Amino acid sequence: GEQLNARHAQEKLEARKMLHLISSSVRFLARLGLALRGDGSGDSSNIVQLLRLRGEDNPSVLQWLEKSARKHTAPENQNEMLELMAHSVLRTILADAKESPFFALMVDETTDCSNVEQMTVFIR
Repeated sequence: GEQLNARHAQEKLEARKMLHLISSSVRFLARLGLALRGDGSGDSSNIVQLLRLRGEDNPSVLQWLEKSARKHTAPENQNEMLELMAHSVLRTILADAKESPFFALMVDETTDCSNVEQMTVFIR
């Protein structure tokens, strides 16, 4: 029982480390404006390639990628991470706007080539 609990705790710790590594990789690609999945899916996606590159410095990343990365790098999970990061940015912007005695709001809208309206909001 005690060995099983220790092993389970170690696995949880390892999974947390890998989730943090995936999250920081998603954030890196998002900051650069690069697609996570790119033109390919699975092994040729930008996120998997970045994780493999990071695995060159940390072999445990490569081992973990081989056994369980599919569920953690799934498009649904990537989208959820991006959404959480976007909400965090919005909360920070709103907190800054609330603290400021003045702020400016500028909105611009245009239609893209696929006839979809795109709106940009600037808060200064």
